[in-house]
Amino acid sequence: MGVPMKNKLIFFLFFLFSCATLRGLRAPEAKPDWFVKTPSENGYLFFTGVKTGALSPEAGKREAVNDAFRHIAEYFSVSIKSEYTERKSTASCDFMSLLSAKSRAQIDKAYVDKTHITERCDPNLKKNIYDTFVLIKYPLDEIEKERKRIKLENEENVKRAKYYFERGRYHSDSVALVEGFQNFAIALKILEGTIGEDVLTNEIAGYAVKCLKRIKLNGYPCDPTGSAGTGLLNPLKIKVVYKVGDKEIAIAGMPLNFAFLEGGGILERQGLTNDSGLAECAVAGISNTGQENLVIAVLALNRVLNTANELVQTEAQKMQGLRHIFAFHSTGEPGDIKKQPMMVKISDFANLTGDVDLAWLEQALTDGIVNKLTRISNLHVVERGEDVLLEGSFQKNSGRVKINVRVIKSIDGSVVSVVVEEGEMDKIFEIEENVAIQIARLLKIKVAPDEMRSVKSRDTNNTEAYEAYNRALLEHKKGNHSQAVKMYKKALARDNKFADAYNNLGVCYYNINLLDDAISSYQKAKMIEPLNDAVTVNLATAYFKKGARVKALNLLEDYDSLGSPSVRVLLMTGVIYNRIAEYQKASEALERAIEIQPSAPAYNELGIVYDNRGQYDRAIIMYTGAVKLNPSFYQAFNNMAIAYMAKGEYEQALNPVNKSLALNYECGDTFNLMGLIFANQASYSKAIAAYKRAIHLSGSPQAYYNLSCIYALQNETDLALRFLDHAIDSGFNDINSVSAEPAFKNLISDKRFSELIEKIR
Repeated sequence: MGVPMKNKLIFFLFFLFSCATLRGLRAPEAKPDWFVKTPSENGYLFFTGVKTGALSPEAGKREAVNDAFRHIAEYFSVSIKSEYTERKSTASCDFMSLLSAKSRAQIDKAYVDKTHITERCDPNLKKNIYDTFVLIKYPLDEIEKERKRIKLENEENVKRAKYYFERGRYHSDSVALVEGFQNFAIALKILEGTIGEDVLTNEIAGYAVKCLKRIKLNGYPCDPTGSAGTGLLNPLKIKVVYKVGDKEIAIAGMPLNFAFLEGGGILERQGLTNDSGLAECAVAGISNTGQENLVIAVLALNRVLNTANELVQTEAQKMQGLRHIFAFHSTGEPGDIKKQPMMVKISDFANLTGDVDLAWLEQALTDGIVNKLTRISNLHVVERGEDVLLEGSFQKNSGRVKINVRVIKSIDGSVVSVVVEEGEMDKIFEIEENVAIQIARLLKIKVAPDEMRSVKSRDTNNTEAYEAYNRALLEHKKGNHSQAVKMYKKALARDNKFADAYNNLGVCYYNINLLDDAISSYQKAKMIEPLNDAVTVNLATAYFKKGARVKALNLLEDYDSLGSPSVRVLLMTGVIYNRIAEYQKASEALERAIEIQPSAPAYNELGIVYDNRGQYDRAIIMYTGAVKLNPSFYQAFNNMAIAYMAKGEYEQALNPVNKSLALNYECGDTFNLMGLIFANQASYSKAIAAYKRAIHLSGSPQAYYNLSCIYALQNETDLALRFLDHAIDSGFNDINSVSAEPAFKNLISDKRFSELIEKIR
């Protein structure tokens, strides 16, 4: 199993103890004076925070610091997501306090000045709990710097938001309304962290809501009868239009979801309207006979108007009632049709205990249930486009754990049922298995005997290894590779046959470029599970990075020759052949992968193959296939834009770039790409703004270089040289590009340019 990367990146030290006083902690006493009356000192501001009733001193201090952060956020009038960590100094046993905040307010100059912790025994829990008070000291000059920075950022954000708002308005009364919605979403995303711009936010949201209210669905009559074997002769059809006065304008590219309300069979669950506003849904088979079948069609607005704005979300929820229902009968034998897999999405398990030390268990239960469900062939776990949403939560008390999973129909939000399992923590593996089996039964999914055996098989039977492994995953996600390595090794010390722990230990080593250690770990995992395709792909990746490409390809082809082809293995084979410019072999591997199971990554990689061969139209078709399968695959939209640019179609390239930004506004590469498009259109001021945004987000050497080129074209010599220097300092070392760059022809005689060339050398 690979490393899942979607859970919260927070780790807390875990202590178990009875009601006994720990050394260094105070007995219950009054609040400290500095908490009752905040101190004053020239050149500083002070902020206090408190957490009462924490289950450990570390957790108490963390929450108290977060409380103080909230007060700082109020001072700046911004929202702050904070991370607070403690680590022991190598020089002493004292705790060092490290503060950081990832948000619009950068408060890294603040530090913990005082801490006051008292302990008391909770008679109900029969254990010690802790009340923690902290005092944070913040230099005034740093506060003023931050105020100025936020003001400048606000002004830039407002400019960008207005730009996207105007683009959205331009498209709002046309067949390209979907593009308009995507621009509104980008504008609202920009304004989420902007201070004092509620009027503009409400104007954009209000305009988007006005557009939403004008959308209408027109369903077409369908064939009244189908057969179980062949389904309906003709597809279900629905038209999406936009009413402007008495006129109805077709909407292109609007996504819809289709699902059976009654009956069952094989549907194309998702569709996009064409330029005439028509979406079609083929019914390839029907699983019941002699009764009415009902299929519902609803708009998938979250895919085009991806925003957290409350006004827009409220209206979008109301529009769940905007739907069309198709009714038809069926004849024939129900056994003629194989049941279509059920698509399920699992949200992260919520910790209802209130004990932050159990963050590892949130991670463990989410991944554990996902792992079990993926072993059932008629259940597919997906990130979006789901039929059913599973919302899990757990409570732990006195060594027992209780799990609840709400099973929710995505099409209408109705709760089908709730799965409940409870038991001792040492039975956690059995509890996970029972939850997965209950979910399958509720969804009327038949589990074959071999699948049932697979669900009940375990990666480890050791609960200590299970806990250490999941603690390692949390550290892994934070990028704390050394701590993750330590915890993976602890898991393996408890169970030396734990293949997933060896695999993920290898991933850690790979990420810090210890390739020999990574290969050794992958090899140990493969010895335990020789048919684990994920391990095989990871080992091949490490071989390839080390330069042993023949060894990598032999490993993948040996696996493929075993007779059970793996989409993962074929995809990696295609990637390697693509990287070494053997495009025919790359195409063959990727086409086989798509034939077995169409996937967005395979279509995307095949698009890159065609791109590399100069077949840009075919590349665009592949990228379109990728985003059809995974509408949130923003990288495929970026690749599509690159293909359009290669054709010289810069205006067409902007459309996929904007779609990419609507999905991920924090991607520096996308802004760099946007800058290239504007630069080729000679829109230099827009290009400069895009490159600066790319630099702000990722510090990209390429964006620094591109910005230098723009300034050179505008004869801004000092700025061109300054940003070229930044590019080199950031890692740009392509001396041939610099020497041959036409934009730099006026810099050749400048001594500083020659010095920068030497700096690269």
